[in-house]
Amino acid sequence: MKIYNCRKKILIPPKGLIKYNCFDKFKERVAVDECLADEIENLWDNGIKTTGCCCGHGRLLGYIGVTEDSIPIMEKMGYVHHINESEFGGIIRKDEFIPKTYGHIYNGFSDGYQG
Repeated sequence: MKIYNCRKKILIPPKGLIKYNCFDKFKERVAVDECLADEIENLWDNGIKTTGCCCGHGRLLGYIGVTEDSIPIMEKMGYVHHINESEFGGIIRKDEFIPKTYGHIYNGFSDGYQG
């Protein structure tokens, strides 16, 4: 298994798109794993409100979290729901999806990282 350290990239989301969790304020900058940055910006361009993401760093299957109103759009775009690793209960997360970039493919409960 390939393990790597993915650098963070600072992105500027569209104004008024990404809210702080506990405040009625919007984020002006977001740090994301560099290998997912282009995909996240593309999702924002399509009106998807993300809540977090991680590439998995070669150890776990990556995910992109979205708000509830963005779930149907992600499904329509062909994204596959993320399933937690078996050690975390193997639960399907309706609000998390597997990234399409950087070698991520769905492979059941296993790693699935193909990079």
